[in-house]
Amino acid sequence: MGIEYLITAFEWKLTLQRYSTGSIKNYSSSVRSFLQVAEKRFDQPDELNENEIEKYVYWKIRKDHISSFWRFANVLF
Repeated sequence: MGIEYLITAFEWKLTLQRYSTGSIKNYSSSVRSFLQVAEKRFDQPDELNENEIEKYVYWKIRKDHISSFWRFANVLF
């Protein structure tokens, strides 16, 4: 599965959960960034586990000082 396929499925799920268009756009951007990084470390994005996602979120918060970044991760879990 490619990244764009996964993003489309993610956006569909958020739409069904009645997230706003702006939230979907922001979360999709964050997930896309994560998958692009993960693609370099793993053969397939669907090989990832919760621990890898948490490590990325931790790294992103520390690197970019983004306190609200954790919100997108909560959507994934």
